[in-house]
Amino acid sequence: MNTLRRYIPELTRERWKHVVVWTAAIAVVTCCVALLATALAKSLTGDSLGMIDVLIAIGTSIVLALPVIGTLSIKIQELALANETIRLYATTDPMTGLLNRDTFTQLVEAHLGPMDNGRPPVPGCLLAIDVDHFKQVNDTFGHHVGDEALRAISTAVRQSLREYDLCGRMGGEEFGAYLVGASLNESLGVADRIRVAVNNIRFAPKGNGHPLSVSIGITVGTWGGDFTELYKASDRLLYLAKHNGRNRVEAPPNMPETLEADRLPDVPAAGGQLA
Repeated sequence: MNTLRRYIPELTRERWKHVVVWTAAIAVVTCCVALLATALAKSLTGDSLGMIDVLIAIGTSIVLALPVIGTLSIKIQELALANETIRLYATTDPMTGLLNRDTFTQLVEAHLGPMDNGRPPVPGCLLAIDVDHFKQVNDTFGHHVGDEALRAISTAVRQSLREYDLCGRMGGEEFGAYLVGASLNESLGVADRIRVAVNNIRFAPKGNGHPLSVSIGITVGTWGGDFTELYKASDRLLYLAKHNGRNRVEAPPNMPETLEADRLPDVPAAGGQLA
C-alpha cells in the first residue's frame, strides 16, 4: 500500500487546478504557434493574414491539442480511480466493506476528543458485537461459508444503524458500532434491532438452515474519554451477555439513560433515517 502511494500522487484540489491550467496553456501555445507559422508563410508570399487563415490556424491547433487533452483526461481518471481504490483499501475491511479497526478507532476518538473548530465533541454509545458460536459455522460448513455469514451479518448491522453512525470490523467475528450522540436508552433500542435483524437472516448453506445470533455490550462515551477503555468496558459487557445465554444485549447498571442535553451539539435524533 505504501509503495502504491509513492507512485500514485493524490489528486488534491490544487493539483486539479494545475491540470486545468496546463491543459489550457497547451491549447493556447499550440494555437499561437499555428498562427505565427501561418503569418510567416503569408509574409514570405507577400499575402496578408485573412480571417480564413486565422480560423484554419485555430482549427489546426485544436486538432493537434485534442490527443494531448484526451490522453491527459484518461490519465486523470485513472489516477482518481487508483486513489479511490487506495483509500478504500486503507480504511475499510475488504471482506465486509465496513471500516477497518484502525479507521473505526480513529473516528470514534474524534467524537470523544476536542474538535478542531472549538466545538465540544459529540459523544454517544459504543456497541461491541460478537457472533455467537461462530466456530461451529466454520467447523461445520468451512471458512468460505463462514465468510458468507460474516458478510450477511455485517450487512444486517449496517442497515440497522443511521447513516452517520460508525460501524467497523474489529477482527474475526467481532464488530463495533458507535452511535453518534445517542443516549443509553436509544442505543439499547438500536442494539436490540441489530440482534433481531441478525436472527432474521436466512442462512442455509448447502440447504441446511443454520441460525445466526449476536451478543452485544454497550457503554456510554464521555467527553475526553479514551477509546481503549471504552471498548474494554463494552467488551466486558459483551462477555457478560455470552455468559447470560448469548443472543442478548447487556448494558452497565446504574448508567444515566441520557447525556446532558444542554451540552450536546446539534446532532440528528436517534430516530433518523437508516442507511
